Amino acid sequence: MGRSESSDGVFARRAPASAADLDYQLMRVPAGGKLSGTILSHDLVCARVHYYQRRTTPHTDGECEACEHKTRLEWKGWVAVWSPQTRVIGILELTKRAMIPLEKWFDEHRTLRGAVVVVARIGRDINGKLFSTIHPGSIDRDLLPKSPNIEQLLARMWRRKGWEHIAPEPKQIIRMDATEGGVG
Repeated sequence: MGRSESSDGVFARRAPASAADLDYQLMRVPAGGKLSGTILSHDLVCARVHYYQRRTTPHTDGECEACEHKTRLEWKGWVAVWSPQTRVIGILELTKRAMIPLEKWFDEHRTLRGAVVVVARIGRDINGKLFSTIHPGSIDRDLLPKSPNIEQLLARMWRRKGWEHIAPEPKQIIRMDATEGGVG
């Protein structure tokens, strides 16, 4: 019997390795705050979204209930980031304005992985404007943790019908506002 197995099939000494998928936090920069982290993603993941029925939901071509209710449509982007100090991996949410420096970096360097991003929310509004800067990181890209599959995590979080091929197993993503200065 292995370390994570139990004789009764219910309890175990350790969670299986796949349970690590639950540890990724969807992170938004708090009002007047900032976040920084080493980017794990190769590139941005972007989607048109609505804030509808008190949550972010993806825009769908064709029948879109949020569009029918005339809710604003906007672009959001996400990258996986890591804090070397805390060892926390998070999924950082960006607005279109905050994505621009990352898009330019990708065009110049052909990857975001290993660069350090700093994102600040100006003012006291929880949905205030985001500004980002990006600069070279000091850690070899090959030594960084593996990037989570952001598309799969978002599909699970959004619980979209017909996206089972993207997110076959439902998992939980914890939404939190990060503390100032780092990912964790």
